[in-house]
Amino acid sequence: MDGSSSEWSYFTPYKADISVALQRLREEVFARGDYVLGVGFPQKDINAIRPVFEKIARESLARAEDSSLPELSRFLASQMAEHAKSEIAKYWEASPKGGQKLKVIEKPKTIDELLKQQAEIGTHSILDITQISPTPKRRAISPLPDSVLADYCLAGTPSRAEIEDVYEFGSLEKYVNKRWRGIYIIAYKNAKPSEIFFAGCSGD
Repeated sequence: MDGSSSEWSYFTPYKADISVALQRLREEVFARGDYVLGVGFPQKDINAIRPVFEKIARESLARAEDSSLPELSRFLASQMAEHAKSEIAKYWEASPKGGQKLKVIEKPKTIDELLKQQAEIGTHSILDITQISPTPKRRAISPLPDSVLADYCLAGTPSRAEIEDVYEFGSLEKYVNKRWRGIYIIAYKNAKPSEIFFAGCSGD
């Protein structure tokens, strides 16, 4: 998996129209809030990041004021200090009782609003996937080729357990770790389509 993107996977009830199944799953994920909102990691984790910004700002400011350093080094340190302070200002705000608290990021009312807000940060979930495509394509889910299914004994009527075993073992890694893309496999129960397995990777 490249960069700071996230790999994700889901099983959802089977629908003959894969596009319908995809959109239904996206609506469920959106409704339960199972996605990243904000800067690329959950709001509850941002407090743990703040000390890092504060340390960068403090150390950079000290370098910027160190007259023994070359002028360029002092300038770059000053820029770094300002950047760190701007990050703090962006995600924290003054509390009426003193100190700082996290800024509240309002949840968008629709998936489209969320995707627009997150832009290239992404939601790190299947919400970043908007369509079905017969071949790999950005922001699309495509079927895992029959030849690949056969390689992992998933051809024919693979069960949910068989798909889970292959996925968790890491055999499908190279097919699901391409950012902003995903694959799907139909799972069977008693030789009949039962679920659809979606897996992919998205977010920055």
